[in-house]
Amino acid sequence: MQTVQIIFNGLIVLFAFVTILFVVFQHKLEKTKIKIDTYPKRLQIYDAITEYISTVIGSSSPNDEILMKFFKETKHAKFLFKEKDEISNYIKELCDQGLELEYKIKDLKQIDQGQRIIKDKKERDEIIDKISQLRQWFRKQNEIVDRKFSIYVNIGK
Repeated sequence: MQTVQIIFNGLIVLFAFVTILFVVFQHKLEKTKIKIDTYPKRLQIYDAITEYISTVIGSSSPNDEILMKFFKETKHAKFLFKEKDEISNYIKELCDQGLELEYKIKDLKQIDQGQRIIKDKKERDEIIDKISQLRQWFRKQNEIVDRKFSIYVNIGK
């Protein structure tokens, strides 16, 4: 009788262990499924960012249409990435820098067309310097965006 009780207790422990293993594997499977399901959406965000950067570099100035397209294509990023990864903040920074570049270029055009009067040549030179800095910033973003997204779009990881 005692042998039967020992076997029964052993089977209960074995069953509990198998149940725990099943729950752990189920959890891992669910996490993998979420990664698989979000991959195409994250890749769309990555593509939108790289296209935006290329467009800004190529056109030298983002306009309202380019900015609105970028905003529309990236608006769901806050739901697809962890807050600590700062992808949403990076997207906001790209928008802010694009807007600043657009405004500085408009300022320069207004000055050059005589629609805006400036105190001295120094003010115009400062605007040109800022435009140059912003364009340089956008050129550097090709490397930065790849680094920020590597954990999300690299299939090997």
